[in-house]
Amino acid sequence: MNYLNQINNALLGPAGKPPPPAIETIQKITDRLTQSALLSDRRAAVLSLKGLSRDWKQAVGEHSLLALISVLQVDAKEDSDIGKATLETLVILCECSEPAEAEGSKSKSKIPKDDIGLKHTDIILQQPEATHTLLYLLTQTNFYVRFTSVQLLSVLLLNRPQKVQQHFLSDPGGPSSILTILDERREIIRNEALLLTQALIDSNVDIQKALAFESIFEKLLSIISQEGGIEGGVVAQDCLIIIDGLLRFNGSNQSYFRELTLPSALPPLLLYPSPSPHPDHPTPQEFSLQFWDTQKVSNASIVLNIINILSKGKGASQRALEQSGITRCLIDLSLASNAPTVLKTEALQTLSPAANFFQLLTSYIPVPDTNGEEWDRLPEETALSAIIGIALDGEYGGIVGPISPPKEAEALELRVAAASLFEKHVYGNIELRLSLLGGAAVGSRESPPNEEVSPSLRILRVLAEPPTPPLSPSAAQSTLFASILFSSLIRSSERCKSVGQSIIPSQLSPTDSAPLPSEGNDDDDPPQSLLATLVGSVALALRSRSQARELGAASELGEWDRVIIAYLSVLCLWCWDNPQGVKEVLVEGGALGVVVEPIAQSSEVDILVQGLSAFFLGVCYEFNREAGEIDRSTLHTIIHSRIGLDNFTSRIARVRDDVRFKALSVDTPIVFFDADGYEVPADSPDARPTVWLDWTFVEFWRSNSYSIQKSVAADPDAITGGRGLDPETEAHIASLKALIRSQAQELETAYAQIAELSEQQAQAQPPPPVESPPTTELAPAPQIGQLTERIDALEVELAGERMKRNQVEKEQEDLLVLLDELNSKRRRDKGRMREQGLEVSEGEDEVEDDGENGEDEGSDSQA
Repeated sequence: MNYLNQINNALLGPAGKPPPPAIETIQKITDRLTQSALLSDRRAAVLSLKGLSRDWKQAVGEHSLLALISVLQVDAKEDSDIGKATLETLVILCECSEPAEAEGSKSKSKIPKDDIGLKHTDIILQQPEATHTLLYLLTQTNFYVRFTSVQLLSVLLLNRPQKVQQHFLSDPGGPSSILTILDERREIIRNEALLLTQALIDSNVDIQKALAFESIFEKLLSIISQEGGIEGGVVAQDCLIIIDGLLRFNGSNQSYFRELTLPSALPPLLLYPSPSPHPDHPTPQEFSLQFWDTQKVSNASIVLNIINILSKGKGASQRALEQSGITRCLIDLSLASNAPTVLKTEALQTLSPAANFFQLLTSYIPVPDTNGEEWDRLPEETALSAIIGIALDGEYGGIVGPISPPKEAEALELRVAAASLFEKHVYGNIELRLSLLGGAAVGSRESPPNEEVSPSLRILRVLAEPPTPPLSPSAAQSTLFASILFSSLIRSSERCKSVGQSIIPSQLSPTDSAPLPSEGNDDDDPPQSLLATLVGSVALALRSRSQARELGAASELGEWDRVIIAYLSVLCLWCWDNPQGVKEVLVEGGALGVVVEPIAQSSEVDILVQGLSAFFLGVCYEFNREAGEIDRSTLHTIIHSRIGLDNFTSRIARVRDDVRFKALSVDTPIVFFDADGYEVPADSPDARPTVWLDWTFVEFWRSNSYSIQKSVAADPDAITGGRGLDPETEAHIASLKALIRSQAQELETAYAQIAELSEQQAQAQPPPPVESPPTTELAPAPQIGQLTERIDALEVELAGERMKRNQVEKEQEDLLVLLDELNSKRRRDKGRMREQGLEVSEGEDEVEDDGENGEDEGSDSQA
């Protein structure tokens, strides 16, 4: 008490005299702090420095910081009061006005490098003993000591994270001290400890591993479960963020997490029943129909991110995901629940394409005008059928009324995610694609099959139905997504394309009774195939667009363009490397008269429509190898005489510069435009989300557009490398395919003879001797298998060569564009020189012009 009076007199000074300078006072207090033998005196000195530190932060740090660090390392472990005062004083001294810049960050810091708080932090962190002391104090039971230790560590981590992490790793008891405060029952300390742990593990793999082996995963999952899973509020969110930080970019922790069988604990966090229901049992209603608030959605999103890390990381297996219940949980969350659209999109993006999508589920649909309070249960359907339904019609079958642009973007993202998942699911699974297409083909010839047997019927019914004016945006979007889904079934597979050509759209019924009308076909004419029907749909769409323009329906023009582009994209993929399909669209479909007009038209035609029409015509020219009424010479004459080679190539080249083409990314095909058709940022108030093309088709176009431009310039009788291969390889592949076709026909003939002889043998008594057909002229089945493998190997080689060639072609195109810009700039500079009366060499201009003409002629001859 006497010491406190002395300090007070020293601060106030003698009566009638001004108080001494603060620095002198701080020095006196510091001397007493370092020299006093009594703990009470040192405690009083620390309290005095604490009071002065707010107003005299720099002076206290300059004269007393080392003494305070010494007290922290010695006295704070023995006396909680002096420990609390010392920690609070150090927190005040190390706090900065703004958050410090993280070390290694490229962003500009908002605080000066000479901030006094950073200087004090550097002094404390010069030696690791101070940090080790703080970690030790975390294990103390005193509330104030533990709480202020967490606060000081958080401030030090905010200022100098890498230095604190380095000292943490040098302390053997550091990880256990963090686990100790996570066990704290006092919520205020535990919540601060969660924030401290988030900062501690940031970008430090070694600390992440150390904490993982200290059973931090189990501790955090236990806290989340106690808080109620994703309904646990901010506490659950902080725990989930730590788990996400421990797993992301850390393959060792991911493997360890799986080895502990902890993935099975994730579905219950989403309130999914554990163990998961049997595949034959319907989706639990209490899970499907929940109440979702903003915090709950945020927590669920983090859980989905964690699942995505585990499912995509090294060592992940589909069997393990199914056994842990994650796959079934994601399917039910995305396809059979009332979860917000954003969560459904994330769940679809997280789902493995190798999952079993033929399991049955029960989905729900909101009753109109009930504000989501009443729901109707829909009949059971397969998950694959539900994915197709979302892509074609949108969420809940598109019954939701008008929505705001942000919600519209979310709904479109969901449809894109469903289409992408379907594409990845069927990619590489030729048998599944053949099964889906084969079921549709059989159904079109016989009777409408059950959609659960062939979900592809839903795609074909939308794609084959001709567009009718007035065209709504929803109808255009459905046609677009139907084209994307169907393209996934036929892409890069001759067998799938061949089966698709056997589908008869006029026999695909949208209901169970009435077939689709077959416009333009008499009763005596054979029904059109799906391939020819798509060509007719392009013609109808072009005609309807022209009528809408004449009637002044400007809002419909973009929708008709979207539909035309969707049909053309399917035709380009279908006819690529498919001579039979090219023959069908040219002869039966009349594609030549459909696409030539928009290509030759100089105005009032969409750039993408013109470019894809030209590309489609080029594909028909390149792969027109079957004998027919329209041969390559005919197409060559039309391209060169009626359209013009320059116009033809420019139509294709302009596609690359179109904003709808350039704006696409591998992440999403959604682009945003305003009411006037200009591209705007996604967060713009008048931004409208749209989809014109999918990324897979964009990659296909970029890989082959240049080769098509070269092929149309070549002689019609020459074998061109339309796929980026040399003519010799092209001829070899063509000969192998012809050999396979001929041997397949011979096999069919032999099997027919065997069947006929077997029937004769069954009718005759006694059976006459039958000589089996000679086998020397027939190719055995193993040989066909070998040839098929050889073609597959050539296709793989083709893909690699194509990628290399595309890179070279892209570099050449960039150089040509740069050269053209330099020439243009040079001409402009010379024009300005002439205007200023400066002398310009006319001979140089002539040489330049001759050089440009020579380059053009050389490029044409090379093409």
